Amino acid sequence: RRIYHHLNKTSGLQNNTILSLFAPKQGGLWLGLDNGIDFVDVHSPFTTIFPDGELQGTGYSAQVFGGHIYFGTNTGLYGTRWANYYTPRERRHFQKVQHSEGQVWSLNEVGGSLLMGHHEGAFEVLGMTAKKLTNLQGVWKFVPISPAYAVAGHYNGLAFFKKTPAGWGFEATLSGLTESSRLLAKDDQGNIWMAHPYRGIFRVRVNLPEQQLSADFFDQQQGLPSALGNHLFQLGENIVFTGEMGIFNFSREQNRFLADANFEQIFGPNAHVRYLKQDQAGNIWYATDRETGLLMVEN
Repeated sequence: RRIYHHLNKTSGLQNNTILSLFAPKQGGLWLGLDNGIDFVDVHSPFTTIFPDGELQGTGYSAQVFGGHIYFGTNTGLYGTRWANYYTPRERRHFQKVQHSEGQVWSLNEVGGSLLMGHHEGAFEVLGMTAKKLTNLQGVWKFVPISPAYAVAGHYNGLAFFKKTPAGWGFEATLSGLTESSRLLAKDDQGNIWMAHPYRGIFRVRVNLPEQQLSADFFDQQQGLPSALGNHLFQLGENIVFTGEMGIFNFSREQNRFLADANFEQIFGPNAHVRYLKQDQAGNIWYATDRETGLLMVEN
């Protein structure tokens, strides 16, 4: 037998003195406490994890890699062994990854390695130690552009990194773009797309030998609702773009953004979509201003 939950005040009960229990046919569990009544949804697929313990910081990223599961927070990177089952005690047992203190922005698996974007720079995660790659402050995210190269967005543009037999290393910043580059994705032609919530959308072509880039800028003149509130999401091989309202694809033939008819049929033309994520089965998780849900692929 396995213990899946240990319910106490730390996990959300009003107090630890439980005087009575009742399990209704509809499911769940009612608890009569020394001071109050609680209801427990024992079949909920959601639970709360605080890898940094009593600090209870904000979570920004999570990744399973190399036999560990990692959680990036505003207080650092935390990890534990990856398993299909944890006892309640193990579920609360996380260790801080050495040299990771501070704001973690992202965790990206690139070229068989785990790279971390961090307020203090870029890091390669090696087990329970983080190896610093550069002091370039404010690295948001990594995007692979070849087996040996990756582009990273940072507070003031883009930089690129190279993988050698000794591991990943910083090469140079790329001249030609100085905007904060947090939202990045690569298309099937090798272009890097960057969405800026207060500027618009940029299409970037990287010239590694020259350590330069060229960028095309798009806003409402090319079909977006405005220059504000723009985001992008990688769904398989495709990139979709969202604005203050609506979901768009980029038409190379027309050099402008067009509303995605399939998503518009589901969400309507005026929906503000905040999040899209495709899982391994092809299903798409989403969040809008009004709801969070799942678009399931029909077989």
